[in-house]
This record gives sequence, structure tokens and C-alpha cells, in this order.
Amino acid sequence: MPARAVLTHRWNPALTLFLLLLGALWMAGGASHADVTGQVVTRGAAWSLLVLAILLGVRPVVAGARPVFWLLLATVLLVLLQLVPLPPNIWTALPGRDALLGASPDEAIWRPWAIVPSATANAASSLIVPVVTFMLMSALRDEEKPWLPTILLGVIFCAMLVGLLQFSSFGIDNPFINDSAGAVGGTFANRNHFAALLYSLLVPMAVWIADGVLKSSGRHRSRCLRSSGLGRAAAAGTRSARRHRPAAAIRSRATPAAVSRFRVAAISCARTSCA
Repeated sequence: MPARAVLTHRWNPALTLFLLLLGALWMAGGASHADVTGQVVTRGAAWSLLVLAILLGVRPVVAGARPVFWLLLATVLLVLLQLVPLPPNIWTALPGRDALLGASPDEAIWRPWAIVPSATANAASSLIVPVVTFMLMSALRDEEKPWLPTILLGVIFCAMLVGLLQFSSFGIDNPFINDSAGAVGGTFANRNHFAALLYSLLVPMAVWIADGVLKSSGRHRSRCLRSSGLGRAAAAGTRSARRHRPAAAIRSRATPAAVSRFRVAAISCARTSCA
């Protein structure tokens, strides 16, 4: 993220709210239990930022991320569909429902598709976090989107520092999650989730490194061509050959081929010297 671009950047509420969301997720950590304090912090922050985004006029742009939008919509609908009550004849026809009928199997009670509706409702409530994340990321400007790999690298690096402190026997008790004493889980209650976060670092790191290599390679090649003068020599030689050749050579068919060979040889020489 260039410092000049950050200093001259016009304020975008979507970027600010996205950074606040990442900060809340990093502080509260991650846990799968529904009764941990981190769930209240992350979901409360997501709902609050959603309201702020609406008040500030943040508008998501779905055109450039339609596959992600449809996948997220299908996920939300799949979870909500399991909370819809079903008629008794359909519900009892589903597998594994015999043990849940109770003492009166003929009682006509409409039940949700899910076996544990409270757990399904908790899963549906947790989806507010990816929904708000998608909304804020899709509302970023085109000049801000290249900053995302660097931002994600910073967040994952901070989580990794917490894991390193835990690995060095530095006692860290996160009050927001149900972590185990002495376990290396970073900001997560489950160390496997922490490991998944760390290896997800490979994707933005690959993009970040490839972008830097391509930019540096392009600058090096352009600087090398300017310093060597071979690029100018190839163009000047071509113009000179066309300007000073005799009239008989103009009518000859061999002259364009010779000029083309000279141009190719000059450019090849320039590329070899810049390699």
C-alpha cells in the first residue's frame, strides 16, 4: 500500500467500516459455542456496522462479484429453509425422526426441518458477519481493492503474533472465547481454526508477491531499455533505413525483410541485456 496513495486518498466509509469489522473480529476471536462472549461482540459489531453503512450511504456493487453473491445467498437460504415448519406427514417421513416423535406419535405438530432448531437459528444469526463483510468489500473503490491482500496480511500477522506469544508460554487469557489454558490457538478457541487462518495466508501472500515481482520487473526492464539506449537504437535504425535507402531498394522486396530482421535483432539484443 503506497504511503502517497494513502495520504492523498479520499475518505471512503466502506473502507473504514471494513477495517473496524476486521478489528472487532480480531479482538473477539472465534468460537463455535453459542454461549461465549465473543459471539455477542462479533455479531453486535456486524449489526452496528451494517446500520452505519446504511446511514452513510454505502452501496454494495454486486456486478463484479456475482459468484460470491449467489454462493452467499444460497448459504443463507439453505439455513433459513431448515427453520420453516413442515406438516406432520412430511416431517415424520424424513429419516431419523422416529426417535423424536415422543409418546404421542400421532400428535399433529408442525415442526421445523432442523432437528435442533435453536442451533440452526444460531447458525443463521452468525451469517450476518459474512454478509456485512461482502457488503463492505464490494463497496470498495477500484483503487482500494488492491490494498486488500496487504490488509489481510496485517490481520493474519497480528493473529500469528498472539499464537507466537502463546507458544512461548506467555499466558494469554482471552475473555471472549472458551480457549484452553496452554493451547496455541491464537485468537481462536480451536487450534485447527487458527491453523486454517494461517494457511489461508498463502493466498493473499502469493498475490502480494506476484504483484510486487511484476511491478519491479516492469520497472527494471523499462529502466534498462532507457539506460542502454537499445530501444532507441532499434527505432532510429529502422527510420534511418527507410529514409536513406535508394529508390531501387524501395522497389525491392528484400528490403522490408531486411528491415524487419534488423528490428527483431535489435529488440532481442535489448531483451538479452535486460534479462
